[in-house]
Amino acid sequence: METFYLILLVPALIALIARLVFKVSITWLETAAQIGIASLILAAVWFAGSYAQTHDTEIWNGEVTSKHRDHGTYEQAYDCFCTTDEDGYQSCQTCYETHYTVDWYLKTTIDKIRIDYEDSTWRNVYNTPDPQDYVDAYVGEPCSTTYSYTNYIKAVPDSLFNMEAAEYAQFDNLIPYYPEVYGKYHVDHVITMGMGSNVEIQDWNNYLAGKLKKLSAAAEANVIIILVNTADQTYRHALETAWLGGKKNDVIVIAGVTNYPKIDWVDTITLGQNSGNGLMTVKIRDELMALGSIENGQAFIDSVTGNVRQHFDRKPMEDFAYLKDDIQPATWVVITAFILAFLMSAGLTWAFHVYDPFDSNSRRYY
Repeated sequence: METFYLILLVPALIALIARLVFKVSITWLETAAQIGIASLILAAVWFAGSYAQTHDTEIWNGEVTSKHRDHGTYEQAYDCFCTTDEDGYQSCQTCYETHYTVDWYLKTTIDKIRIDYEDSTWRNVYNTPDPQDYVDAYVGEPCSTTYSYTNYIKAVPDSLFNMEAAEYAQFDNLIPYYPEVYGKYHVDHVITMGMGSNVEIQDWNNYLAGKLKKLSAAAEANVIIILVNTADQTYRHALETAWLGGKKNDVIVIAGVTNYPKIDWVDTITLGQNSGNGLMTVKIRDELMALGSIENGQAFIDSVTGNVRQHFDRKPMEDFAYLKDDIQPATWVVITAFILAFLMSAGLTWAFHVYDPFDSNSRRYY
């Protein structure tokens, strides 16, 4: 916050220098207004930048309970029949236009998920065919969506992770992107890296999605499984660093498989470097190593989800609120705020020098 307060001095200094040094014709009231306006805009930019640093999303999973196609209408006002008098003053009547809407959405155990929406001034929009995603959806189908939350770790990752990229450079081709929702409400929870076509990945994903329909609500968890072709167990730390420890409801299970289908090693990642989830981590590792193989995908997933249901402890983000004191504004926020402070202050100084802001008809100079 020290940087923010320093930047706030810019509009105050420019206003005072303009009045006391250059003797511009602005009153003390106008000086205060100039400082106040500039400070409010600066604060908005600053805190918007801070929000962007801590804003994050997590994946919630559930199932479709019903699907709906709703037809609706509403009236939108607009100006019409406008006239202009001899003084240049324009007056208009208010007219209304009817809009016709079609809304396709799914009701689910996690939230309403919109598939598509049409808005038209033509009534024949009601004849629009159903989108394919809506046609394909069915009651009981697994679904996923994202929810926003404040992530202090994202803003200060160095506080928990070694961010030296060179340390894990050998894994560059084995670190996947974090899963995202696609097709409106689907997520791939099982990812293979360097495994070729040995794993029936779609079968794994379908089975795990079916498990997560109930598990996500019961355990407040989102399970991600990564099958990776490496015997180096430090891969776990590379992934944890790249994904900043995962989201607050994630259980990320990694299995190293260099000689399909034999499991070489197993590890688990939860937020906060597995804090509070040591027992679950050990049990998942021991059971999967005893299984010894990824050939039976259902047995693998059953072991993971069973232990998540019994032992997962979701860490609340409040446990990391102490990191707020370490959050530093992004460089672009500081630069933008400084430039805005200077330009707004200089512009307001000139405007108040020429115009009286408290009298719209008063112009001091021409």
